[in-house]
Parts: sequence; C-alpha cells; structure tokens
Amino acid sequence: GLKQWAELRPDVVKIDKYFINDCHENIIKRELLRTLFELGRSTGVDIIAEGIEKHEEYFGNYQVIYL
Repeated sequence: GLKQWAELRPDVVKIDKYFINDCHENIIKRELLRTLFELGRSTGVDIIAEGIEKHEEYFGNYQVIYL
C-alpha cells in the first residue's frame, strides 16, 4: 500500500495485473497508474507493470519495466 511505500522507501514497486487489465477503458485505473508512474519517477523507484497484453495498456511516456 501507499503507507508501506512511504515508510519502506522501496527500490522497486510491482503493479498487479488487475490494474493493467483494461486500464485504457477504465479512467480510475488509468489515472491511478499515471499517478503511480509519476510517483515512481519523482522518488527514484523502478516500476514493474505485470500483464501488458494490449497495445492500449502500454504507457510509453513513462519509464516502466513491463512483464
């Protein structure tokens, strides 16, 4: 959770496939992902996105590791 992110200051955060699936059709998921990607970039945390299956689920503007 976000509390753990603030307290533990991880080097890497993995985004679950649930948030990736159909994020292009769900504005809440899409904006949450954008916010997490920005937070990762600004705090130096590597973000891993699991389960990219469609071109629409690819966030090319962000430095994300895709699995």
